Amino acid sequence: MKHFLVLPLALVASTVFAQSPSPAPIGILTDLSGSHFQQTSFATAQFYACDLSKISFRSIDFSGTSIASANLQGVTIRDSNLSGVQIASSKVDGMKIDGILVTDLLKAYKSNNK
Repeated sequence: MKHFLVLPLALVASTVFAQSPSPAPIGILTDLSGSHFQQTSFATAQFYACDLSKISFRSIDFSGTSIASANLQGVTIRDSNLSGVQIASSKVDGMKIDGILVTDLLKAYKSNNK
């Protein structure tokens, strides 16, 4: 079943979505797969062991968000502000930026900065 959620900005800003057992209060939704979020702030939301597959995010505030141990295979980020984004200790095989493989970009950078 798909959910369509249009939530006012900041409505979920302090919500914790988690599957039991959780180190924090459990939110009302734990399987968010197939959901759609528009004009929603997740600026301080926390997600623990949630299924976020096949979700559509549009006009969302993820500023200051930390993502760890996540499966982001097949994710497309388009028309977004990625200023200051850091990716570390992550598998980037097949990842592309503007159609260029990140592994090729890193290889060229490393060979030019020896």
